[in-house]
Amino acid sequence: MNDVTGWLVSLKESVPLQGNEEATASLVLRQLVSQPSIRGALSEAMLWLRVGIFEPAHVLVQEGRNDVERYIHGIVHRLEGDFWNSKYWFRQVRNREFLKAIEDAIPSELKELGLYESAQQLDLFANGCFSPSQFVDQCELLMSSSEKDPKQTLSKTLVAVGQAEWNAIWNYLEKQGQGVRP
Repeated sequence: MNDVTGWLVSLKESVPLQGNEEATASLVLRQLVSQPSIRGALSEAMLWLRVGIFEPAHVLVQEGRNDVERYIHGIVHRLEGDFWNSKYWFRQVRNREFLKAIEDAIPSELKELGLYESAQQLDLFANGCFSPSQFVDQCELLMSSSEKDPKQTLSKTLVAVGQAEWNAIWNYLEKQGQGVRP
């Protein structure tokens, strides 16, 4: 097990739905992203997002040179609460192979957790395909809601979707050889 995998396995919390600028990156994370195999790679952006620290990730993907960067850029803006801008970046993604990897992975992971039907009720799957824009809308609704009870159910489903989305992108990067460089 490499250092990155070990760190990811050790995390207790799921991927956050909101950015946490106040979060302090652990010493382990700072050491990981300083490695030449990670520094500047999309995997570095993903590691920052894994704990909700979006500014370093934003610096890495803000030019949106390819569809993976554009998608990650959308996540950055969703985490910071810039929902309109988030949906703009998701609309720029055209790579069917990349989108299909996400669309296939999220329902599968949600079914394993018994949360697929809950996600369907939130209209997160337009025409059977995961809709990042609808996910943004549901995250915005959650952040603006003051109700406690529905918020817990909604939050559980959305956190699971966010984690499944992160996992799908991480796995895609690894399969494409864009993950942690050897």
